[in-house]
Amino acid sequence: MLATLRSLPDPTALASHLAPRYDLDFTSCTLHRTLVNDVYHLSEILWETGLSAHLRSAGTLVPKVID
Repeated sequence: MLATLRSLPDPTALASHLAPRYDLDFTSCTLHRTLVNDVYHLSEILWETGLSAHLRSAGTLVPKVID
């Protein structure tokens, strides 16, 4: 069972719960907002954002990085 923060999963517990299921090592998990839908941001590997920015500056069509 996941630990909760109010009636929401605690971000740290959520990252620990999801990591083995997705076979990823998340570096952080942050609750961004809580309204009708709860939105969490899970960070995996920071070099991916640098690579994406590099490819974008070289003219490759890649999604824009959102901080």
